[in-house]
Amino acid sequence: MGIRDPHWLEEAYSDSIAITDTGLISRNLSLARRIASFLYIFLGERGSGRYLDYAGGYRLLTRLMRDRGFGFYWLDRYSPNLLARGFEYTSLGPCRAVTAFEALEHVADPVGFIHEALAAGGTDILVFSTELYYDPPPRMTGSTSP
Repeated sequence: MGIRDPHWLEEAYSDSIAITDTGLISRNLSLARRIASFLYIFLGERGSGRYLDYAGGYRLLTRLMRDRGFGFYWLDRYSPNLLARGFEYTSLGPCRAVTAFEALEHVADPVGFIHEALAAGGTDILVFSTELYYDPPPRMTGSTSP
């Protein structure tokens, strides 16, 4: 499901954490464990790689991955950096992979977002998750199609 003109994105992301999101910390703790295992098993990571967390909110995942010894950096145009100061990604060279969790469902053009994220990290590996929407999408105002 996509939105044609998400004119509200800047306002929506002025605060990255919804007050109703009670699972934010536990999801990130679990995710950090899983990503560490994934990088170790599938990419053979042993502490020398550089990674980019793209659209990473307040940088909790970046901080958790750095605390585990991974070279994680962040890049996010909407959210303020609260937890990973000094680890901004600015032309540091290519990354082994880019991560983007709970991000694709918030963009108007997911394919464009993927291309942008991969280009920013100089890699062809994207590790991501998103919620799938199984019901018919809501009817667009003024639209005759579902």
